[in-house]
Amino acid sequence: MKINYGYYSILFLCILGGCEQSRQTLFIEKEEYKGILFKKDFSVTFPDGETEGAVHFVPGSFSEGWDPTIEDIEITEQHLVVYNKDSLGFDNLNKYFRQYIGYKDTLGENIIWINLVSIKNIRDELLSMPLIIQDADSLVFTINYRLSDSTFFDFRFY
Repeated sequence: MKINYGYYSILFLCILGGCEQSRQTLFIEKEEYKGILFKKDFSVTFPDGETEGAVHFVPGSFSEGWDPTIEDIEITEQHLVVYNKDSLGFDNLNKYFRQYIGYKDTLGENIIWINLVSIKNIRDELLSMPLIIQDADSLVFTINYRLSDSTFFDFRFY
């Protein structure tokens, strides 16, 4: 008997071989999109041994990280569909895997940084880390979403 859990399933991932990491990320899968939410306590260890939080991957001004809820992500995605239709004009956003990082700007506003990565050319294990690829030619782009006024800003290709 197959159990249907609805349109989306939420799975905790163990990344980098440690189950402690599973509390730092949340995998989101819906019919329209797939993505990973990096929690505010997510950290990355660089080859030189330095450790940084995921929020350090967000370009621009931030004061601290915060954890968006699944509802925040769903609202953001609903608005992204409309914004894409009205302003961006991509044919199919479904082919882009999402990476979400929540942060507060210097005014204390809750922002969701969305990194959209073309699934076609990226290995799965790379999607579990915040990813910026220079000169990716529309394989990777980012956009920020301010929840308080439903505004997208700072659209960038990498």
